[in-house]
Amino acid sequence: MRPFPGFPANTRYAAIPAAFFSDLLPQIADEAELRVSLHLFSLLSQKRGRPRAILRSALLADAALAQSLPGAAAERGLKAAVARGTFLSAPVTVAGAA
Repeated sequence: MRPFPGFPANTRYAAIPAAFFSDLLPQIADEAELRVSLHLFSLLSQKRGRPRAILRSALLADAALAQSLPGAAAERGLKAAVARGTFLSAPVTVAGAA
């Protein structure tokens, strides 16, 4: 493993609620749940408007998440984060979908 060179000056930031660190992080034992949660916070912080949402299919197809977690682990992490209540899951109808 080569050393991390540091963050460039123009790095984007992701908003993570402080309560995640104090209330949730001490309870999370599954690495997949932690990685998916951090990834979702990053994706959601890039969204504008309300409600902010990420399609499950878009999350699981994301290259950065796929690089750190294989599909089955990402799915498991997402289910754990939803079960914990960190994120909500809701059915959606996509316009133009059959």
